Amino acid sequence: MTTIFLASTKARTALTTAAFRPATCVPPSAVAFGMLELLAAFMPTYALFALVLVPTGFAALTVMTAANATVQLGVAPEFRGRVMAIYLTVFLGGTPIGAPIIILGGILGGYFTPTEAAGIGALYMLALAMAYRSMTLRDVSLI
Repeated sequence: MTTIFLASTKARTALTTAAFRPATCVPPSAVAFGMLELLAAFMPTYALFALVLVPTGFAALTVMTAANATVQLGVAPEFRGRVMAIYLTVFLGGTPIGAPIIILGGILGGYFTPTEAAGIGALYMLALAMAYRSMTLRDVSLI
């Protein structure tokens, strides 16, 4: 118990130092999330699927938290509220718009099964992670 406490304290200290940059966590955690999601899509049993969802959820939360921190730290304080409003609008509003068209449209159209739809979502996440890895914040501001 003491070892776990000391290890978590050491990790917390390492993550909260001034040298820590959340932007460096986004690409690796996005790749991990995509790979784990792809692995979960093709698990043969429910028990294995549930087991793989634990690290998948951890990777998803890491992507979301690091992306949020990257946006907040990359913006001047006087614009932070406005930028976060736009970021959250896109972040929360993108799923209801894109998911039904891509995933549910393919399932209902008979083009692929729900398992294949999860695999397509995972491949999409991996593609976005690879695209993000080659982009900088300056490239994003030019869009």
